[in-house]
Amino acid sequence: MTSDRSPADTEPVSNDQLPEFPAKGRQSFTGIRRNLSDSELKSPGVQKMLLDDVDRLEQEVTELKGFRDRYYEAARKSAVLEVKRKTSNAIETVHVACLAIGSVAIAFAPTIWADQPHAEILLGGGIVLLLGALLAKWIQR
Repeated sequence: MTSDRSPADTEPVSNDQLPEFPAKGRQSFTGIRRNLSDSELKSPGVQKMLLDDVDRLEQEVTELKGFRDRYYEAARKSAVLEVKRKTSNAIETVHVACLAIGSVAIAFAPTIWADQPHAEILLGGGIVLLLGALLAKWIQR
């Protein structure tokens, strides 16, 4: 069954039959129905309004592309800083551990000084650990 009516002759839909959309743009147009017939689309005023909206939206898209690019740049920098923070925490842990073990080894060496080869090894190892801790801290800065 075909209809004898053209699309331009269709009856407009009333506002109460249209779905509700949250008002985002111009408040003066919130109550206007969104469906336009072909005859309404041929109106120069409607065409100018639509072209104005297209121009405005193209300008907004161009503007927002910059935000998108800056967002991805900030996300990349954030990821790099997160890795640096984790590396910094690891170096800090190594620094504290080497400092503590080296200090204990140096402090314990005189008590076993009679057992000569072990005492010298303990003292040398303590000094190496202490210097390693200081070097790790110096490199981190």
